[in-house]
Amino acid sequence: MNNQIIYRKIKNITQTGTLYSIYCVVVRASEIKKSKEDYFITLKVTDETLETETLGINLFFKDDHYIEFIKPGTIIRFHDLKITKTGDHKLGTANLDAINSTKIVIQNDANEPISLRGNLNFNSNDEAAFQQLRQFYERLLESGLDNYAHPEQRNTNNNNSNVFNASNAAQHFNPDLAKNSFKNSNNAFINRIGDLVVGCYATLTCQIVSIKPIFGPPKRLSVGLWDGTGHGQAAYEDKLGMVIYATAFEQKTIDIFENFKKGDWLYIERIYCKQYQNVLELKFQFTTKIQKLENDNIMVLKLKDDYGKAIDNYNGPNTSEPSSIIDPKENFKTISDKSMKNNRGRQLTRTEYSGLQPVSTIQDVIASRQCPNKYLISGVLKQHFPLNVQDFTQILCKRCDRATPTNTIYNLDSGPKLVDLPICKYCQSNDVSYIYLAKFIVADETGEIELILHYDAPLFFQIPPLNFYLKDSTLELQRLQEKISNLKLSNMSNELCIVSYYQNTNLPSPDTIRYQIVDTLMTDY
Repeated sequence: MNNQIIYRKIKNITQTGTLYSIYCVVVRASEIKKSKEDYFITLKVTDETLETETLGINLFFKDDHYIEFIKPGTIIRFHDLKITKTGDHKLGTANLDAINSTKIVIQNDANEPISLRGNLNFNSNDEAAFQQLRQFYERLLESGLDNYAHPEQRNTNNNNSNVFNASNAAQHFNPDLAKNSFKNSNNAFINRIGDLVVGCYATLTCQIVSIKPIFGPPKRLSVGLWDGTGHGQAAYEDKLGMVIYATAFEQKTIDIFENFKKGDWLYIERIYCKQYQNVLELKFQFTTKIQKLENDNIMVLKLKDDYGKAIDNYNGPNTSEPSSIIDPKENFKTISDKSMKNNRGRQLTRTEYSGLQPVSTIQDVIASRQCPNKYLISGVLKQHFPLNVQDFTQILCKRCDRATPTNTIYNLDSGPKLVDLPICKYCQSNDVSYIYLAKFIVADETGEIELILHYDAPLFFQIPPLNFYLKDSTLELQRLQEKISNLKLSNMSNELCIVSYYQNTNLPSPDTIRYQIVDTLMTDY
């Protein structure tokens, strides 16, 4: 098949709308982005015929399997790449899921050829072309050309955007560790999930908290891992620390986990850290090594000892025996079984569905794209909008069905601007009522989600919607502010019932799916 294919050099690409076959090396690669119906990454590629020019490629796909292998330095063979623009800024488009789409072959981190689409062979000519481009890329790195990105520069332009974890991992970001991990061949021994950075290969000692098969497509396995350090917040059940989810696509890795169960300790080498749909996650690679650790392993004992001390510190003084009198080698089970005080992580919300159906993770809710549908989630309130709780309510006109913020008719300096009773500023009707209209950012260990508070907000707060700028509403405002403050406590994870709906019912699509809190109320703690 390859003998019938003519490979062009990038400098010889001159016609738009034409399909070309090329060998190239990636010099820049963006993060995964969302399009209307699928996802894409933007690549800048070149070959040995160009000194400073590049070819831009928008690579579309529906599933990210193997996509993270495409990064600066990756050699790619494209078949049937469609060119959409020529001249000084050449541009191509590839879609891995369309019929008769572009076919791609790359080499993974173990230098094994991978076909991203199509059953394509890989012969000695391909290997020679790949080797030539590898040598060319090494020369590029040595030359220090500013318009080519080094591998360690990928994902390091903005530290805040590179580290995202719903369990507050960003506040534990260590820039020195991140910098060193990229310099050392993207490989680092990282014992705390909070220190993970996008694009690094980590070595972790961790405990399995969940094993969930996903039957695809594609078939894969999701494994919840807890770092056991006690570093962070209560992110899983009553454990202190952080949980991250790792995905296995390869059957040989999936088979390995048939020998493991929840509660087993693992030592994992060279597992890849990535960001997908704004969630930090891990992926098992071909070169990832997995080893089960016994409970009396020295690394496990050390973690359990540190965890016992972290629990003592979390619970406060005089809540348990001093950890200094415990011999971790002989009493590791006692240490690991320490739990947080019951009043930590108490539930401030209640739903009629509690205990009746499984709790969904935020990652699963967003990925399901089912609409309309109800879910039960458990998460922490990270932020609310408007930021001023007084602005949680608006005035809804029953005649024109338009809403007006309460602060537009009343403020603390001038008092009422129109009349004592509110009227609609659009149609001047006094047939109005107060409504709640606010947004919560809620997070669990898998990600964040935006939740609207509207129809069931009076049930949720157990406070009727009022104009909280009025003196008559002072007591209700204080109650509302106290409820919000308690919800935002970092260790408060609460059950919420949510429903998915289309923001625009005339144009239903995954991009217009929104979520609203329903059938949930705050308890009178």
